[in-house]
Amino acid sequence: MTPQAWTSAHQINNLFKAIAMNARKNGQLKSVSLKKCLKKVRINGLLSSLWISDQDHELWYGDQQEANKMQKEQLEKKLHCNLIDLDLSDVQFTSDHFNLKAQLKKTAPNWTQLIRFFAEKGLRTLQIPRSEMCYNATHWSTAIGENPVGPCKL
Repeated sequence: MTPQAWTSAHQINNLFKAIAMNARKNGQLKSVSLKKCLKKVRINGLLSSLWISDQDHELWYGDQQEANKMQKEQLEKKLHCNLIDLDLSDVQFTSDHFNLKAQLKKTAPNWTQLIRFFAEKGLRTLQIPRSEMCYNATHWSTAIGENPVGPCKL
């Protein structure tokens, strides 16, 4: 990627969906550097695009009529990611309004994609120096620290 900020959330989400599609088809994409490429982005928005369904895949590569007929398990989104290295240096994140205490009080907490990602997949290397977290310190520390979904795989 060239070091200029993308402004379209649609472009960013499509990039991460392409990463998921690559993984679903056993692709070899293992490293991505988005250094200085993203401004004012929500980390959960990025990561949510890594969860795709059979229907999503059919819509991208197949037949829309077939995709519209899909049901139940075919609509269930699953994490697809072969990345082991992700560079998010100098990225400006906006707040995802995460409140750990509020989630812990719930009987069935709705954990964010950031927290679920690090419990389900993780990475070998995550680079986030000079990235602006904008009040997300608790969110990130929950994801890579004492993750309530499962042990962090970073």
